Amino acid sequence: MSNNSSSQSLPQNNQSPQQQRPQPKKRAPHDFDFFETIGEGSYSTVTHAREKSTGKEFAIKILNKKHIIKEKKVKYVNVEKAVLNKIHNHPLIVRLYYTFQDSYSLYFVLDLAKKGDLLGYIRKMGSFNLECTKFYIAEIVTALEYLHRKNIIHRDLKPENILITEEMHIKLTDFGTAKIIENEEDNGRANSFVGTAEYVSPELLNDKATCKSSDFWALGCIIYQLLAGRPPFKGNNEYQTFQKIIKMEYTLPDEIPDVAKDLIKKLLVENPDHRIGADTPEGGGYEALKSHPFFEGIIWKDIHLQTPPELKPNPLVQFVKSNSSLDEKPDLLYENNNNLYYANGSVDFNQPDPDPEPEPEPSYQPTNPTYNMQSVEDKIYEQQIRERRRMIAEQRQNLAFADLLSPNEYVVRYSFVNIKQGFFVKKRILVLTDQPCLLIFHESKLEIKGQIAITSESTIKQKDNTHLSIITDGKKNSIEFLEEEADVWNADLTKYFLS
Repeated sequence: MSNNSSSQSLPQNNQSPQQQRPQPKKRAPHDFDFFETIGEGSYSTVTHAREKSTGKEFAIKILNKKHIIKEKKVKYVNVEKAVLNKIHNHPLIVRLYYTFQDSYSLYFVLDLAKKGDLLGYIRKMGSFNLECTKFYIAEIVTALEYLHRKNIIHRDLKPENILITEEMHIKLTDFGTAKIIENEEDNGRANSFVGTAEYVSPELLNDKATCKSSDFWALGCIIYQLLAGRPPFKGNNEYQTFQKIIKMEYTLPDEIPDVAKDLIKKLLVENPDHRIGADTPEGGGYEALKSHPFFEGIIWKDIHLQTPPELKPNPLVQFVKSNSSLDEKPDLLYENNNNLYYANGSVDFNQPDPDPEPEPEPSYQPTNPTYNMQSVEDKIYEQQIRERRRMIAEQRQNLAFADLLSPNEYVVRYSFVNIKQGFFVKKRILVLTDQPCLLIFHESKLEIKGQIAITSESTIKQKDNTHLSIITDGKKNSIEFLEEEADVWNADLTKYFLS
């Protein structure tokens, strides 16, 4: 009886121990305070944010669903999430904490690296000395070894994708073009064209194939760039850069120490199986790479807990320090921009794209039946329309990027600039059209990289004749003109947007 009574008092639970565990709270935009934008990509924005319940700061990558589908980027988003989920809290790789979504956007909550990226420090200092280069390359090698053990190829290793934390350690990031190798057949080759021109390996250009050893090629390019202040392969455009890579056209300048030259020569090898670090008899694996004399003095164990060396430039590299305001230390402003994200974005993902507006046709007043002739105003207007069409046609012939504009869009002004959006500085073409619209084009590819929003509430601040900034809804874009053009740009932007 007592047994029956006892058994009846026990709770009936058929759930597994895994199911019985308390499930973590699902996050939503309202759980965070959103601050300034710290980076932008072709289909995403990275925003500085703070979780309300814990006070912990993050970088939140916000991806517009509609744009992802329209631009066929779904694969890359899924790859990035899969890779980040496969990485278990490595101290030198950016960590994915949460993902969530609303009707319009996907949200990746990531580590916040408050010091920007490695490229920013190269721009600011010109180069690194041997001690600094050894330490940061050793951290990159440590992160790569972990990825490769997990059968992940990064495929876009470059200074821009190496973040710097507040403690001056690295965090490897941007896994949108990474590849998870399901098996080791064909040496883990991944057949798709990805990467950045200056760091692309010969096998990608020749065979459209990459492997783990492709990351070692990029590593060699980064060592070269840190010590010399420039990448080994750099043409006037992507095609010329690719040709230099295919032909192995590079030189090792005197400012690179001999021990580094030797390692670079063993990494920048055309045959990927023969690169030092490759998991082949010729490459010797990570043991051969990490035991190279270049890394003499490096203590590999717990390198992320060691104190990084003080950043110093290579004394043999001539470098004129820039006076550009874009090289200033990035600031986290903590300006609250919650209203931009709590409204679930600005575009309804479930609605179709609006039909494009038809090109306006010139409309004329009816002719005077008595005199059967147009008024002087009509003639002037018709002449203006003809002249406008002539100028647009001429632009289509002379400006390669003009073909990407709408048929009736005229370029008012364009300039080569450096644009700082958040932490990151990129060389771009800034284009103002009479719609009005302020577009950002890639400096060598024929593609639009983004748009700078300007409203009647925006603020345009001019520092001097080469620098101005545009602030809209708390989002700041800092622009450095390569020529002294800030005055005319300020006048045109004010005329078209703020007048």
